[in-house]
Amino acid sequence: MRLLSHLLTFALGIGAGIYWGVNHPAAAADLTAREQMKIQAAVSQAKIELLQRFSSGDSKANYQSMLQEEQQKLSQAKQQIGN
Repeated sequence: MRLLSHLLTFALGIGAGIYWGVNHPAAAADLTAREQMKIQAAVSQAKIELLQRFSSGDSKANYQSMLQEEQQKLSQAKQQIGN
């Protein structure tokens, strides 16, 4: 019984999401774009943290350039999210 109620709730949620997306395409596109920017910002932040951990030794210059690129991408993504 509990599984049935969970499946019914899941199906209603999916149906409502599809209905809203079909009837409000501009808002759905905007929502998708904002979510993609947030994901891109999170990925850039993770890359920055990873590069900061490994930035030592002979390849430090290479990591530093990659770190700067990712920081620029992150700042651009944050600016776009703010708009």
